[in-house]
Amino acid sequence: MFSKILARAAVAATAAGLALTVGMGTAQASTTSPYVGYGYENNPHAVWCVQHLANDIADVFGRPKISEDGVFGPATYNQVRWVQAELGPVVSGGLTVDGVVGPSTGYVLLTNGDDYYGNTGYCLGYVPTWTNDMPPIGHVVLD
Repeated sequence: MFSKILARAAVAATAAGLALTVGMGTAQASTTSPYVGYGYENNPHAVWCVQHLANDIADVFGRPKISEDGVFGPATYNQVRWVQAELGPVVSGGLTVDGVVGPSTGYVLLTNGDDYYGNTGYCLGYVPTWTNDMPPIGHVVLD
């Protein structure tokens, strides 16, 4: 009796593990995410990601953080412009200081923000970046 219960538990655990493995995929960069900024339809998740990743970079430089509220306003605009101005000169091809997060600025945010949300994490689906067949603009090492 006890061995049947153990056998059923083992089968259930194996099935659950297999379901998790099959359901997991690799994170892919979003090449279709719209730009984030004034004049764009700003998804609150995308804005939050921009705010969070920009705050990660600001923290390295000792710059004050902004509210991570998912609303694109003057503070977010200025923080994005600061990232563009601060990191633009050290990125091949530079960054336009316009307060808009397009593929170049998105790439810098994703590769220099924390790994949990940036790089290969949650924000990949919301922040615009380069396609896999386009040359990356370069990684800025901040720490």
